[in-house]
Amino acid sequence: MPPGNVPSSDRWLVSYADFVTLLFAFFVVLFATSHTDKQKARKVSESVRKAYGSTKPVPTEASSVPLMMGTPLTKQPEQHPLVATMVTELQQSLESLSAELEKEILAGKIRIRMESRGLVVTLQESALFAAGDDTILPSIFSSLGRIAVAIRKLKNPVRLEGHTDSVPIHNTRFQNNWELSVARALSTMKYMTELEDLPMQRFAVAGYGDSIPVSENETPAGRAKNRRVDVVIMNEYNLLQEPDGR
Repeated sequence: MPPGNVPSSDRWLVSYADFVTLLFAFFVVLFATSHTDKQKARKVSESVRKAYGSTKPVPTEASSVPLMMGTPLTKQPEQHPLVATMVTELQQSLESLSAELEKEILAGKIRIRMESRGLVVTLQESALFAAGDDTILPSIFSSLGRIAVAIRKLKNPVRLEGHTDSVPIHNTRFQNNWELSVARALSTMKYMTELEDLPMQRFAVAGYGDSIPVSENETPAGRAKNRRVDVVIMNEYNLLQEPDGR
């Protein structure tokens, strides 16, 4: 056979080069997939950190991914230290107020419950104000006084939140439900600070109008539940979300 027709001994390099190219592409895909997962995990970590108000980063191992996918976890995450204390912090006040205001609670005038933001005492409009008015009825003074005693024993800030139903209001004093809800929360604060001598610096006032109903607005009973003032004794955990002063 002529020398020019002898098969080359280097033909294996072609197959080897093809294999290396495929291997390179495979690892590029793996790297890209891994990089995307890390970015998603980092975003998840940041969201969880902000939600808990923590300055420490949340681990982003693969074990945290099933939580976002809805897959049951075999190991429960550790509870945030402030979450563990937010109930016990105000539990005694909850128990004492529930006992002292038992009559009003049974009559449906007041509701007391513990929420993630703190101890919430709901004052129904029927016990607190006349319809369409922001003047506190004298018949509720005794109940407000007992709530003030509980507030005085604590150092926690208090937020007073006014709520209305969805029925539009327009009279000589209020143009809409927003004004009425703010005015009622403000009247409750004036009672606490002027008649009960609590420091004004401990209070914040908010009016939500009809934007946060707790019941339907299609029935009289539902609308009556929505007309309320919430006295929120805030826990330390919730304070992390509040603006800082100088």
